[in-house]
Amino acid sequence: MPNARRAATLLAILVLLTGCAGSQTDADATPVEKQASAADENDTPDRDAADRNIDPVNDREWALRPATRVDLNGDGLDELIIGELGRWSTEKVKVLRQDGSDLLKLDQWLPDTTQTRVDLVTMDGLPNPVLVIHVGDPDEWHSMEFTWMEGEELVSVWGWHPKHNVAFGEDYAIRPDGTVEITGDIAGFTIVRRYRIEPYADAYMPYVARKQDEVVIPGSYPTTAADLLTALFIARWYDLPDLVDQYLPDPDIRKAFMKEDFGEIRYRPIPVETGLLVYTDCGPQIEPADPDDNGLVEFLVSVASYEERLYWTGEAVISTERDGRLVVKDIRITDRGGFLPRRG
Repeated sequence: MPNARRAATLLAILVLLTGCAGSQTDADATPVEKQASAADENDTPDRDAADRNIDPVNDREWALRPATRVDLNGDGLDELIIGELGRWSTEKVKVLRQDGSDLLKLDQWLPDTTQTRVDLVTMDGLPNPVLVIHVGDPDEWHSMEFTWMEGEELVSVWGWHPKHNVAFGEDYAIRPDGTVEITGDIAGFTIVRRYRIEPYADAYMPYVARKQDEVVIPGSYPTTAADLLTALFIARWYDLPDLVDQYLPDPDIRKAFMKEDFGEIRYRPIPVETGLLVYTDCGPQIEPADPDDNGLVEFLVSVASYEERLYWTGEAVISTERDGRLVVKDIRITDRGGFLPRRG
């Protein structure tokens, strides 16, 4: 991806991740790295002149970091990956071509405080090793870009989501047939999306990820007002009527709720916030608070689009059934609109 496009994409990713205010197993992919020290040339084999053009960096900070020599484009010569692979850190990995020029330099586009992780894997159907670039919070939904070399440049997969070359989730798995699974948990649900990576006759998007299916797996019953409302909206978005019935038992209120248009999940589900609504220049926000003595709580639900969030605010009454389950006794929408997410 050209540098300007990568910068714009990473900025858009940060907007979606921050809003207005998982690790891969050995069975899921084949690691191909050869660890060395960027400061220790004695441990690396003597290659031909092109390979020796890779300078393990002039400044001391980079020279002390781990290095991985691997042929990323199948020409028989090694590129150099500087930085630790497979670990979350604010220290950004970078990749050098054989002539020592930058192929990938994450710290050029991302803030110093942003955490990243880079995995090096192989995938069925692709001739060259794949870099999986994670950006965000290791304990939350974050972005994952799958990229590899063709010739002297990196290519990337588009189509995971509208206008993006990244997938959003908490973890990924690469199956033996090359299918990529993106998974993420929210309010007890596990959402699994399965994709096939295919060539695409477009210079801007040479590869696309085509979704094969999407599975939403319920987990334990929600035990807090925020998780209950999140679970209710997840069931609404993903068309799980039996769960909507459990969470919202009154048939008349449920019918009115189901008639509301709450958009669709294009990128990642965002947990419902509960408490006290406040309005700022950035739009409505929630100050954390428990339901009052009558079980009444205000909430903010939002859906990310490409450049903004659509939101709905409302009030819900939370009650406890005889069997101890929390349910929504009443719910109403008080406002709706859109606001630009704050950055950082």
